[in-house]
Amino acid sequence: MGAQTFKNIDGATIQGLEFSYSKEWVEFIHLPISIEPFLHFTYHLQCRDDESKASLLYIPKAIASFGFNLRYRGFKLNLTGIYNGDEKVQDWAPPSYGKKIIEKKDFTIFNLYTGYRFQKFSYIKEAEVYLKVENLFNRAYEYVKYYPMPERTYYLGVRAKF
Repeated sequence: MGAQTFKNIDGATIQGLEFSYSKEWVEFIHLPISIEPFLHFTYHLQCRDDESKASLLYIPKAIASFGFNLRYRGFKLNLTGIYNGDEKVQDWAPPSYGKKIIEKKDFTIFNLYTGYRFQKFSYIKEAEVYLKVENLFNRAYEYVKYYPMPERTYYLGVRAKF
């Protein structure tokens, strides 16, 4: 059985545009509520190996996270969308075993977090109960080709500071 060794490239050029926005809106419609929309976006203009001038694999053309945070007294809600654009990857499935380059399609997933923070009581300085749902819409997706990510996942928890 043969062994294979991989060597990192000596250098690469990655150029692109980045944009980031977040702004907390306090007292929205004269209520004691805080809403903070956000967007973080990266678009790659160039990704290449300096020596061979070949395009780099495994780098999406665009990536983004977007959503909003909402706070009202001890309650908070966060909805986040994550976009991962098309990217060229090696196809490790038989019969090519990495020799063929294919395009992995883009995907967008959403995560939801909601919690309620209790103020100081007894010997606990702060406590929070929360519910988190990852992959809210149960989207089939993969960061690495042929390795699917988990379906919708729920977390229920308590966090405390003493």
